[in-house]
Amino acid sequence: MSVISAGTPPRLHSLDHIMEGQCSPEEFIHPSLRVIPNTNQVRWLQTILRNKDTEHGDFVFHADRLIRLVIEEALNFLPTSDKNIVTPGGSKYEGKCFQKGSCGVSLVRSGTYRTTS
Repeated sequence: MSVISAGTPPRLHSLDHIMEGQCSPEEFIHPSLRVIPNTNQVRWLQTILRNKDTEHGDFVFHADRLIRLVIEEALNFLPTSDKNIVTPGGSKYEGKCFQKGSCGVSLVRSGTYRTTS
């Protein structure tokens, strides 16, 4: 974690700097920022999304996949409690459940009105 003295402007980085390991998420704009792991799958999806030759349908498909990964990672930060259940086979299973309900809000990007749902 960087310590910034009074009068020193914070060091700003792009998400690319974090993804490439040039700085830590703590050095980014906000200390509560979480970055998904930079796996081969994430890099592959980013490559497709950044390629100027990617067709619209492929872009939408792969953008949706990356968004799912981000949402799945965000779910890991929601509070949970233990929950014991019985499986259809009669076995006991010690699992987890979310402590509160969750709500997702879709942020409509430009041009979304033209896509099918």
